[in-house]
Amino acid sequence: MKNLISMVKERRIQADKLLWRVLSDGAERFDVCFDLAMAWIEGGSVYYVADHVKARKKAALIHIDYENAGYTRAMDRGCFERFTNIFAVSEETKRHFCNVYPEYEAKTDVFHNIVNQEVIRLRAQEKGGFSDGYGGFRILTVGRLTWQKGYDIAIEATKILKEKKYDIRWYVLGEGELVECQGSCEGRIAFAEEGDNGFGYDPLFLVEGGSFASIPGAEKDRISHRGNALRTLRELLLARQK
Repeated sequence: MKNLISMVKERRIQADKLLWRVLSDGAERFDVCFDLAMAWIEGGSVYYVADHVKARKKAALIHIDYENAGYTRAMDRGCFERFTNIFAVSEETKRHFCNVYPEYEAKTDVFHNIVNQEVIRLRAQEKGGFSDGYGGFRILTVGRLTWQKGYDIAIEATKILKEKKYDIRWYVLGEGELVECQGSCEGRIAFAEEGDNGFGYDPLFLVEGGSFASIPGAEKDRISHRGNALRTLRELLLARQK
């Protein structure tokens, strides 16, 4: 209840964080004592291994920005004290975790995620899947829409490929934690600015008729992702009033 009250005060209620403890306490127990128990992800997995698994050694793997993900020391209830080792997937992830738990820095190390590239290549050759008729190379990114996933790096990589005349199209599939209504607008990324209106990346986003910074404002509002998202939000709010 204290955690819920804290979330209400911060206007950031995260039901999954509240349920992790309930799921952990209600999960199956084992009498056997293991040599090593590994909590592969923060939240319920960490709580379960810390509180309900018997093991000579325990290790936890941290994947997220612990400072801003919604977890708190009060919610964790000292669970990390019961781990022999804590591994973060990057130096940045380790830094954020140690900012919350500086007393565990000595037993926190970096252990990068291991990606089986051969399996990924084989799966990419499987038949079926999405098709939009595009004949060039299609690159798909699947992940949360957050800076932690390195989309800024992907944009720079796409720029390099385009400059080298590769015929590519980049697709992104995912949602962000704060996304309630989404809108989309198909276009292309330019590497030279066009137009004097708009803001941000408008001079670099090309649609039929020019960049967002060169087309009339009314037309931009009609087709832009923000305009489409706001119209979706309006429909959602109207539906809730009925």
